[in-house]
Amino acid sequence: MSIEQKVQSYPLIEQYLGDYIRRLQARPPKTGRFVHLFSRGDPERLERRLQRTRNTTAFQTIFQEIGSIKDPDELDKRLLDAWAEIRVIDQLVRERFIDICKVRTPADLVARYMSQLYAIQVTRISREPQFPDLPTGNLQRIYDEVQCLIDSYLGDSIERKNLSLRNVSPTEYVRRIAVVTSSDRLQDPLNRHIACRQIKESLLAFKTRYFEEVQWLPDLGNGAIFWVETAGGETRVRCVADWWDGMDASPWNDPEDCRWREVDLVSDIPAYVD
Repeated sequence: MSIEQKVQSYPLIEQYLGDYIRRLQARPPKTGRFVHLFSRGDPERLERRLQRTRNTTAFQTIFQEIGSIKDPDELDKRLLDAWAEIRVIDQLVRERFIDICKVRTPADLVARYMSQLYAIQVTRISREPQFPDLPTGNLQRIYDEVQCLIDSYLGDSIERKNLSLRNVSPTEYVRRIAVVTSSDRLQDPLNRHIACRQIKESLLAFKTRYFEEVQWLPDLGNGAIFWVETAGGETRVRCVADWWDGMDASPWNDPEDCRWREVDLVSDIPAYVD
């Protein structure tokens, strides 16, 4: 199926993204990625995300901001940002957040969970990573080959967004960094587990943390949420995750509910805390 056929087959993709995709095809940006991301992705999943998020205030603001951008490079960049923001908004909807708004201050998004306000900084990583998508060999060799590459792939983005939250009041908001990735390589369970361990190490390495939570959202499933706890003079990172690993049965097929399990961040292999 051609890109044009894909666009026309999905009413909401056609309504909100169709003209932009055709403009980028007519005048391709120098290093554009949005059309590539759309063409190799799952349009049904994107259509469902648009369906779940389009009635939020944040969604309407995103497309008002895109407006009629003429420059193809700027349009490509803004659409990639919109892709990541819609991914985060969809996740907030799944987590039963309300009053989801896109803002300029104090963060990218603000939302409410029960009586608690959240300030959420969104960062997308759209570049292709350098580590293998299916690691092979013994466990130590895999770690030697990929853990530093995975750390550099994720860590810099978290650090930048940490600084972006330094002026947000922790008494008024729960401060969350949402990291959106779209690489198939991070769907591999071992790569994904190594990534969680490296995120843990990154969070512990911060001299000053201006956030309470970090959320990592691969393209599938509900992702993972990390937070730092200090008790008895000991600081540790905990993580809960709800991965999607290709099971076809509802509700796991593009799940709309969250079924969190605590990840064992000490284990070298994917495992959960009993």
